[in-house]
Amino acid sequence: MPVTLINSFTVPPDKEEEFLEVWRGTIDHFTTAPGFIHARLHRNTGLTDTTF
Repeated sequence: MPVTLINSFTVPPDKEEEFLEVWRGTIDHFTTAPGFIHARLHRNTGLTDTTF
């Protein structure tokens, strides 16, 4: 049975590049796990609200 896990991250603007670097490393690790299918990272555009 597939499971969807959703995590919300709050990243200060000056830490975005650092966050993305760590994210890529984390996904590289997860792709080696049995049963892992994919990961997606979405950004809030903040058009009407900058919170979740």
